[in-house]
Amino acid sequence: VALSAPSFADTLIVTANASSWSPDVANCVPGDVLRFEYGTGYPHTITSGTSCTYDGLYFDEPLTSPGDYYEFTIPDDGTTEIPFFCAPHCNNGMTGMINIEGDSPRMLIGIVDASNCEFSFEEDGATSTMTFNNPPPTEFDPGLAAHFGMGVEIENGDVVVDVWAGGNPVYLLDASAETTTIVASGLITLYQGHRYMFSSSAPATDWFSFSISWSEEDEVGVDMGFVGSGLNTVSAMGDDVMFRASELGEVNLTFTVAEETSMQMSAAGNVTCSTLAIPTDGSEGDVEMPVGTHVIELNGDGSGMGLILLQMDGGDDGGGGSMPEDVNGDGVVGVEDLLAIIAAWGSTSP
Repeated sequence: VALSAPSFADTLIVTANASSWSPDVANCVPGDVLRFEYGTGYPHTITSGTSCTYDGLYFDEPLTSPGDYYEFTIPDDGTTEIPFFCAPHCNNGMTGMINIEGDSPRMLIGIVDASNCEFSFEEDGATSTMTFNNPPPTEFDPGLAAHFGMGVEIENGDVVVDVWAGGNPVYLLDASAETTTIVASGLITLYQGHRYMFSSSAPATDWFSFSISWSEEDEVGVDMGFVGSGLNTVSAMGDDVMFRASELGEVNLTFTVAEETSMQMSAAGNVTCSTLAIPTDGSEGDVEMPVGTHVIELNGDGSGMGLILLQMDGGDDGGGGSMPEDVNGDGVVGVEDLLAIIAAWGSTSP
């Protein structure tokens, strides 16, 4: 999930009936929660194993009366199947199976650093698109010096992305292979386990344009989109994302919430939202986000600077501390990673 807001594991319910489970097959992915509930019949158990024998690996819990339940989080240990049964009724056919599907290949965005660009992120079905654009100067608009850098990490298999690049060269640093190339428009394969940095820059007298699209599975939780124009900055390191619009810029953030949640935010200046209570005095606060669509505007009316810091959390879906912001792969996020970004810009960096 690119700059993903909090993602939520699915909770699936399996009910113990008189002599059967409903459903008796549960299809899950790592991180999902299975909730086994007592339904009807005599006291039951929820026990992992085959041939009516507890395997000693996962669970062996009672479900004896109405209101009883047991929750089990699907492990991320490579297991693909977990058989289960009810001990008192196993010989009557009260058995079931948990099928665990592997994670799909995905591109994680860990670093974003851009200023004075037109930028946007949007989702259209299963496709996500990130754009950075510094328009060519005109007779009436002399333009701005601008730059962008976007660092990504590839997990669970190779990812094919569709890019368009124009104007000043867009560079692609493969930090894992220690190579830098100029991006050509078209399909590019990004390889599993590699960390990459896309970047470009232009003085006020020149321009660049870059767009990248990739397939991404929808997740239950919060979808985020944003668009910025004029004098602005956006920066992200891991879970912390900051947007700023100057008096001559504007940024709009859109959140579509499928499941009520909260997000830590800190804002200052001209930051408005008609549906969320965002602290705008610079203090941090957990902002409750009810189900629905919420639009946050930075300098939306053009009356002054606005700034907001979002602490996204869960951007790697609990993937065990993966750090796409660790560009050079040494396990530490620090100066060396920033130097790697600067090196990717080459002699044209601002």
